[in-house]
Amino acid sequence: MSSQTNADLIIFNIKQLLTVPHKPSGEEENDLLGLVEGAAIALSEGRIVFLGKEEEVRAQVNPSLIKLEIDAGGGVVTPCLMDCHTHLSGFPYGRADDFTARVYKDSDYANIARKGGGILTTVRETRACPEERLLSYGKRILNEFMRHGVGTIEGKSGYSLDASGELRQLKLLDQLDKSHPMSIFPTYLAHMVPPEKKEQRESYLTYIIHEILPQVLPFARGIDVFCDPIAFNREESLQILKAGTEKGLLASAHVDQTAPFQAVEALASSATSLSHLENISEEGIAQMKAQNTVGIVFPSCSFHLDLPFAPANRLLREGIDFALSTDWNPGSSPCSSLLFVAYLAAKKMKMPPAQIIRSLTLHPARALGLDQEIGHLGLGYKADLSIFQLDDWRDLITQCSNPPGVTVIKNGKTVWANDCLLK
Repeated sequence: MSSQTNADLIIFNIKQLLTVPHKPSGEEENDLLGLVEGAAIALSEGRIVFLGKEEEVRAQVNPSLIKLEIDAGGGVVTPCLMDCHTHLSGFPYGRADDFTARVYKDSDYANIARKGGGILTTVRETRACPEERLLSYGKRILNEFMRHGVGTIEGKSGYSLDASGELRQLKLLDQLDKSHPMSIFPTYLAHMVPPEKKEQRESYLTYIIHEILPQVLPFARGIDVFCDPIAFNREESLQILKAGTEKGLLASAHVDQTAPFQAVEALASSATSLSHLENISEEGIAQMKAQNTVGIVFPSCSFHLDLPFAPANRLLREGIDFALSTDWNPGSSPCSSLLFVAYLAAKKMKMPPAQIIRSLTLHPARALGLDQEIGHLGLGYKADLSIFQLDDWRDLITQCSNPPGVTVIKNGKTVWANDCLLK
């Protein structure tokens, strides 16, 4: 009995367990997924202590210490899905004029922004919205993410553009993180130059580095910048990222979204991850490969804005890890379903199904520097996992946002079941 593993919880009757290994044993689908059929998982104090075939787990674990057994119902178990790029803390509506202009008047995202709409519309709405209302919106959006099997998201500020407003947004994310079982990775986003500072770009850059950053630092773990013709140029973006990383923040950047801008080439060596990539160049791909930079791509954003889709399979051929994300925001991607993103990745980007699963779990964890804790189901990892009432894992990508029944377990505790948050 002394050789047995001590565990306090077992999850059993798992038809398909997807462990999503860091280093797959081969290139076949089952290798990429770390698929175990007829599986069980043993936990102790919220961490995984043993997993494998159910009979092996039963034989290995000391039954006298088990306090709870959870029946997976013959379903599919994955690491909790993760969204590593959202704009959660902003006002979630108010962009109907933008939508109408794009759909019925043949305008586009960049031109709308240049005329004072787009992001600046949400800046005005966010500044004017009472904190209690933003908090209520945020909780509802988190519930919608969790209903699709998500356990961790990244959330950005960026819809205030001044120190007090950016701090307010990050404090809001902190409140959401403490009051909801969803884990939130908070990021300060230098989104764009406010209209009143259009002719004072240098002074606004100084303001970001010497005023905003010191104030938001206690509530931020990451820094992001929008490097684009309608926002910050390459040199400005480098200065912002450098200032953030010197203060210990994890660096990311929006790059090559609205037009080719050589932003990837400029920032690949200065950021852990680069987002969008719709207009990435061959040289940009080479730079990402050389720097081992993680990509983050947004099929729902391309779909909503009628933009090109990021070259997913080109990135895969070069061995570049990338995450799939909703890019949740009220203007360019008002989407809180990673399963719809998975559907688009298959339907529009022709991504292989197993790579889609890796891009919803392990790769977003790597983009946030969390891949030694979550995103993979292995010994010592946090027991952050989702149980989907499905017979076949491939139905995670076939349903066009029709979510199956899901149970979400965070740190070994069930937090979502029967389509509702558990108190």
